[in-house]
Amino acid sequence: MGAQQPTKKRFDLEGRVVKEAVRNALQDRRKTLTKLIRAFREYRKLADQPLTLRGSEYAHAVQELNKGD
Repeated sequence: MGAQQPTKKRFDLEGRVVKEAVRNALQDRRKTLTKLIRAFREYRKLADQPLTLRGSEYAHAVQELNKGD
């Protein structure tokens, strides 16, 4: 009268669910880092310009950095 062993099918299904969740989390992380890097590059590009040459693009880059998705 031991503990009931999970079937192999259930174990495989749970493994696939976990694998998919990890894959989705890593994809979300990569997308977020890509957005952050893009915003940082835009900010750096615009930060080197004199204030008189900065337009709405500068404000947009700062907003993207502050967004923190």
